[in-house]
Amino acid sequence: RVPQPLQDVRRPRPGRAESHCREIIQTLGLPLGLQVINATPKVGYYRVKLMAIPIDRDVVRAVLAIINQAQQLDEIRFAEVDQVGFEDFGADQSVIANDQEFEADDRFWNYAAIQLPEAHLITKGSPNVTIMIVDSGARIDHEALQPTLRPDWQTLDLNFDLGVIDSERSPNELVIAHGTKVAGIIAIAPNCRILPIKISGQFASPAYGLRAAAIVQALTYLQPQERAVINLSWRTNGEHIGIREALVDAKNRGVAVVTSAGNYDSGAAQQPDELHYPSAHTYRYPQLTNLCTVAAVAIGDRKASYSYYGAQSITVAAPGGENGSAGVGIYTTSTPEKYVYTCGTSFAAPHVAGLIALLFSVKPDLSAAEAIALIKETADSINPNNAAYVGMLGAGRINAKKALDRLISSPNPSDVSVPKPITEPIKPSHYDSLGRLNINLATLAELMTLPAIGAWLGDRIIKYRAAHGLFNSIWGLSLAGVSAWTIGQIKSKITI
Repeated sequence: RVPQPLQDVRRPRPGRAESHCREIIQTLGLPLGLQVINATPKVGYYRVKLMAIPIDRDVVRAVLAIINQAQQLDEIRFAEVDQVGFEDFGADQSVIANDQEFEADDRFWNYAAIQLPEAHLITKGSPNVTIMIVDSGARIDHEALQPTLRPDWQTLDLNFDLGVIDSERSPNELVIAHGTKVAGIIAIAPNCRILPIKISGQFASPAYGLRAAAIVQALTYLQPQERAVINLSWRTNGEHIGIREALVDAKNRGVAVVTSAGNYDSGAAQQPDELHYPSAHTYRYPQLTNLCTVAAVAIGDRKASYSYYGAQSITVAAPGGENGSAGVGIYTTSTPEKYVYTCGTSFAAPHVAGLIALLFSVKPDLSAAEAIALIKETADSINPNNAAYVGMLGAGRINAKKALDRLISSPNPSDVSVPKPITEPIKPSHYDSLGRLNINLATLAELMTLPAIGAWLGDRIIKYRAAHGLFNSIWGLSLAGVSAWTIGQIKSKITI
């Protein structure tokens, strides 16, 4: 049979009764007929299906004709062809976490990188700030996530997926772990509340229109005096009117939206500023000042091998890790395993969403644009560690403590300004903010200040670096002849 495309007809102006909306849709469908297959009446969002094949059998022409007719009506905000997209959360590269003592020191390297422990001395968030995770759902019985759910979550419609069995209706996620992993990282703001809003994470996403409806409906769940952040760690196959308009609605409600920059497939050619939606809205529509796109860095603040990058397309960078376990991947909640190490820009984005939630917790009157400008202003430059990507990882890697310190020291939110251009060349530092020596930059004299590293081992390290390139991990020192015992003695004093 000739396929019958779905249409996304949205949305009659506010205040229209559902019966009136359905009458409009029926009129549009004549003589072929339109059937409403999904409706979100609260926000006037309707997905409809063409019920008959036209005489000329040109279904596409018929659908476009209906859309054109719909666009003529003042009562309809927009209409577009809905699309089915392929699975866009990427292949699962997670490594199951082991409850072993040797992991403990390196497990939360990402938190140390953004100075989160120090930030938590200022605030751990407020229950008046909600982080809405529009993703594949979340494992609601997880011990680490249950306390963070907004208390009224069971009274809300959080399911925007199709064909979901009762045991996995929103937001419960037992099979697809993506949303649970994102939720675990957003616990960067542990005293804030989360609402996991379920969209498809299956191989074929039933409809991008449902994602737009999910965002718009989520905005209706905002309570008086509540601030909110929305995290979107996924992609679509291009720009969609519904999602763009949903982002406009979010801006009008004062909601910050954080998006992942995107991941290259292994071995794929990389070039800057490749289009990736919905994150591309950040620079394609500069008036959407509530949007923030996040690239991923690995340990040592180097661009993650898979991360999108670009001078225009990236707002800031955050830890996204690489494929591996402690000290390499990002430790977070999961399902069916309770905890895993994972990687991706999907998991860099919630670091920023959590930080914005912390900022809103301290100053509820801070605008989304001011919060994003503040994060950019206080980000740490990572240009010295990314010679091939200078200026293409946004304002730098976020620093939670510096952002909160800056906010507290500023008497008025309007005092927060956008970052000033750097006019002087940045000189690489051989030590990070925690005083750890970068073994990829260290001189022989600096290496010899480390316990158990004398002139002979220091020389071996420098010669290995010259012959084979930078170390990917502090444990790479073993390739230069440094024993595991020695690395264990100095690991708290070194970084990459």
